[in-house]
Amino acid sequence: MSDIKKNELNDDMVLEYLKSNLDFWEKNGSKLIPEQDDDVLDFQQFMFKKIRENSAKDQIEKKVLIDLGKANFITFKRIQDCILSALASESMTQLIDVIYRDWAILLELDMIIIAIETDTKNKFPLKGMSLLNIDDVDKYLGDSDVYIESNGTSKDIFGSRSVLINSYALVRLPLGDDKPNALVGFGISQAGIFNYSHGTESISFLCNTLGYIVRRWLVLP
Repeated sequence: MSDIKKNELNDDMVLEYLKSNLDFWEKNGSKLIPEQDDDVLDFQQFMFKKIRENSAKDQIEKKVLIDLGKANFITFKRIQDCILSALASESMTQLIDVIYRDWAILLELDMIIIAIETDTKNKFPLKGMSLLNIDDVDKYLGDSDVYIESNGTSKDIFGSRSVLINSYALVRLPLGDDKPNALVGFGISQAGIFNYSHGTESISFLCNTLGYIVRRWLVLP
C-alpha cells in the first residue's frame, strides 16, 4: 500500500515535469484532445461562425453609429453657421442676401427663399421675397409646420427657377401675430433629397430662430 502511495503523482510533480519538458504540449497536445463525433464538430463550427458573424455585425453597427454621429455634428455645425451669419446681418436686405447666398452654400442647396403673404404685391416694399396670396401658407402647409416634396417643384414658391428644383421642403416662418404668414422654401435639383424619413428637426429649429431675426428687421406699412 505504501509503494502505491509512493508512486502516485501530485500537482507539484506534474508541474515540475512540465517545466523540465517545455516541448511536451507541442509533441503531445493533439493526443490530449478528446475524440469527438461529427455532430459535435459541426456544432462547434456553427458556434464559431456565429461568433464571427456577431463580431462583424457589431463592427458594422459601431461604424453606422460613428458615421451618424459625424453627420449629426456636421449638420449642427452648418445650422449654427447659418444662424450666426443671419444674426450678423444689419438690415432686412442684407439678411435676405445672406439667406439666399450663404445659407444655400452652407446647406448645399440650389435655392432658399422666403415666401410671405401680402394683398399688395405690386406695392410690397422688399425685393427678393416670393409673394404669396393671403392664406397660401396654410394652403401649402395645412396644419403642419413642414411640408416635403420628394419629387417635384413649386412655381409659386421658387418662381422662374422652379424648373431647377426637383425636391423641396417648405417650413413655416413664425413672425408673430402682427406680421403676415410666411414660410421658407428649401430647394435642390436632385430628386429624392428631401423626404420625411430624414427628420425635419434641424430645419424647423433654423426657421424658428430665423423668425425672431426677421421680426427685428421686417417693417411693413
